[in-house]
Amino acid sequence: MILDAFFQILQIFVVIFFGFVLKICKIVSERDGAVLNRIVTYTALPALVFTVIYRSSFKPSVFAVPLIGLSVMLVLTVFSLTLTRILCRSEPLVIAPFILASSGGNTGFLGYPLISKIYGNEGLLVAIVYDIFATVIYTMTIGTVISSYFSQKRTSWGEIPKLVISFVPLQAATLALLLKPLEIPNQVMDILDFLGKAAIPVILLAIGISVQPIVERYHLHLGIAVTLLKLVASPLIAFFLSSIFLSGLELKVTVVEAAMPSMMMSYVLAEQYGLDSKFASFVVLITTMLCMITGPLVISVIK
Repeated sequence: MILDAFFQILQIFVVIFFGFVLKICKIVSERDGAVLNRIVTYTALPALVFTVIYRSSFKPSVFAVPLIGLSVMLVLTVFSLTLTRILCRSEPLVIAPFILASSGGNTGFLGYPLISKIYGNEGLLVAIVYDIFATVIYTMTIGTVISSYFSQKRTSWGEIPKLVISFVPLQAATLALLLKPLEIPNQVMDILDFLGKAAIPVILLAIGISVQPIVERYHLHLGIAVTLLKLVASPLIAFFLSSIFLSGLELKVTVVEAAMPSMMMSYVLAEQYGLDSKFASFVVLITTMLCMITGPLVISVIK
């Protein structure tokens, strides 16, 4: 079981590694990774989200998934914030990236292809609900507030709802829910299907192009702390909460999504707010690599 899960994840990481090699060989640059991210976010990813949600039937238990996801992230936020008082006193610009990398996971860019490969389209629907209505909401609200608080750049409370509403995949999810009672022409759905199929491979290449293997001395002990919180504590908390409220596929996908490595947005927000983006990039890379070990273990345990 562990070996099967490992090879499923390995296929994904081979594509990520290919993107990384392209950057190392100077065939593409980190700027190209950012361009790919924008292209996916505004085209292929909304198409994928729309088609999966529009064509799927919802069980009532699915709506508990984002609540559990948000609960896991809030618990980890409080715990990591407490740890920063001990670990990050001399490095104030690391505090926000440390908290966000410990709490939020790469539930979309890495979670979608992994869940799709392991659990199929039915599992992908649960992953989308977790990502859009838990991770995205957390990132655009609490993530923005924390990043703003620990930087010199302040974001007003009025800007936060605009950030949430302007996220195109969230708009696609909302539109799909609203249009479910209506019959959309097959020709339109075929176009969206074709576009959505590009999302996962392009997402994986963008991850490989974006990560940076940069290590500072103080990064190492902080990286270990983030790794333990994100790859060990997060799925354990998710399993405990999911066991109370969920069962079956919803439970499995929720735990696997909680076990995803640190989210790319911890790096994006660090760059945006002038925080320690090198540390954010380092923990994204190290947790993503270690997920090749922890991911199969989590999948095997809950299977």
